[in-house]
Amino acid sequence: MNQLENGKIRITVKERGAELTSLYHKELQKEYLWQADPRYWGKHAPVLFPVIGALRDAEFIHDGKVFNLTKHGFARDLDFILVEMGADYLEYELEATEKTKTWYPFDFSLRIRYTLEDETVHTDYFVTNKGQKEMFYSLGAHPAFNWPLEAEEEFSDYHLRFAKQENLDSLMINQETGLRNLEKRNVLEESAVLDLDHALFKDDALIFEGVESDWVRFESQKSERFIQVSLKGFTHLGIWTKPNHAPFLCIEPWLGLCDRQDATKLIDQKDGIRMVSAGKSSQVRLTIAIG
Repeated sequence: MNQLENGKIRITVKERGAELTSLYHKELQKEYLWQADPRYWGKHAPVLFPVIGALRDAEFIHDGKVFNLTKHGFARDLDFILVEMGADYLEYELEATEKTKTWYPFDFSLRIRYTLEDETVHTDYFVTNKGQKEMFYSLGAHPAFNWPLEAEEEFSDYHLRFAKQENLDSLMINQETGLRNLEKRNVLEESAVLDLDHALFKDDALIFEGVESDWVRFESQKSERFIQVSLKGFTHLGIWTKPNHAPFLCIEPWLGLCDRQDATKLIDQKDGIRMVSAGKSSQVRLTIAIG
């Protein structure tokens, strides 16, 4: 575990998955990040790489070969190396090994840098293709936040506020397979505010594409508590909790999404897939502000 703090906030990050495990506001003496209670969900903020969600039959095809890969990929389950640190940042790296190439044949480097600024943590993801051919990947954040943030508040005291009015349809998932079918359900129409209720998640996560807002804010209607998550640079947004009144909410900006039930399995044809050329890198930044 490594800690990083400034005058306002403190974060803790572990080597396994380079996962953020604490986001603590020092002045308010409040933990904002879900503390992985196994009765509900035993993770904090896993990094999703090189796939997001489920693959059809838990496999993909590349160059005529079949590779088996579990839900959300392997980065969250492997140890990263702390390669750099400074007064306001920590940087971790995961590189391809012979073992990872049995699941995912590409020669990659995934660097994750956490930087503190006032009441904000910036997370920069750098994906580098160290191979000689095109590399295909998905990348996502999966942070879970305490819901509610104040002991005297109720779940229903919270909503999501988008930066602008949105028309949002959620892509539907088969709960048995974890794959998308071709159905959608309307969740938000000409509004910037989505009222939260656990019934929203009876069919699993809400999955949005085409969100126009640069950020979404999880905020209390009773107190001044909020968490603002940036969306700029990401193509999809997942919102999730367990429907059994679990006391957390995940706000998940993604580059990619799970397979359709009729997916071809060819990774270069996968919906939402990203490509980085040989010797090149791709970067995206996630910003989380609390108050």
